[in-house]
Amino acid sequence: MKNVSVVIVAKDAEKTLPLCLNSIIDKQTLNPLEVIVVDNGSKDRTSEIAIEFGATVVKEPILGRARARNAGVLKAKADLIAFTDSDCIADKSWLFQLVKRYEQGGCIGVAGNVYALNSNRLIPKLIDKLVKDKPHYATWNIMYEKKVLLEVGLFRDFLKNAEDVDLAWRLLDKGYQIAYEPKAIVYHAHREKLFDFFYQQFDYGKWSCVARKSSGKSTIKANILAFIGPLTFFKHLSKALWHPLFPFLLALSSTAYGLGSLKGLKIWSKIRSAQYS
Repeated sequence: MKNVSVVIVAKDAEKTLPLCLNSIIDKQTLNPLEVIVVDNGSKDRTSEIAIEFGATVVKEPILGRARARNAGVLKAKADLIAFTDSDCIADKSWLFQLVKRYEQGGCIGVAGNVYALNSNRLIPKLIDKLVKDKPHYATWNIMYEKKVLLEVGLFRDFLKNAEDVDLAWRLLDKGYQIAYEPKAIVYHAHREKLFDFFYQQFDYGKWSCVARKSSGKSTIKANILAFIGPLTFFKHLSKALWHPLFPFLLALSSTAYGLGSLKGLKIWSKIRSAQYS
């Protein structure tokens, strides 16, 4: 099977990084060629922990996940690069399943599955229903050919969030295919507080809007959610069978995303003004 470089961006991750690295280094059924930890301005023992586990450390002092991932990509030696986050734990067959699906052909990348680490808590349990067993382009679990990342100019570092889905959109716009392999699993600790979840969705909506505008895509649907988001509670009422709070969580997610998208329009306007000034 093809060699894979694993890239993990970490900032002040001394509490979560050991579990992440312990699940990848010498624990995978298909071991990676290398594990690269990009230390994005940590003030704790993140780099020291990575070195202790035998990972390659790249220092990127300028904050930004896109910029940090790009540093990892440029350092990587393998033709395939798998991304995960420092607060994720990989299933032992994670890399094997990604590469197995890739080698079946017809794609330049493979997205994997994500399960909640903390599904015993209410909010993570509900979020798990939203994301588990569904295709995503998030860098908590995805693998790409290095050459296509270089071809499209890597992650766009003016994006402070949604840089991963923006990259996927640009690849798809070029006619490339990204496969989905549900057996390639990582476990992630989802947000446990309602406000944290709201802010996460708001921020994602904001930068997704900027990404869409910069690619000439419409943001109307997302912007409208700012106004009709609360009404989606009734649309999802049948899902109350999963949990009485589930329709509320979906409505909250839609509203936060929509409000963030409106904020994104203002950010994009400033970016455009700076480009032409």
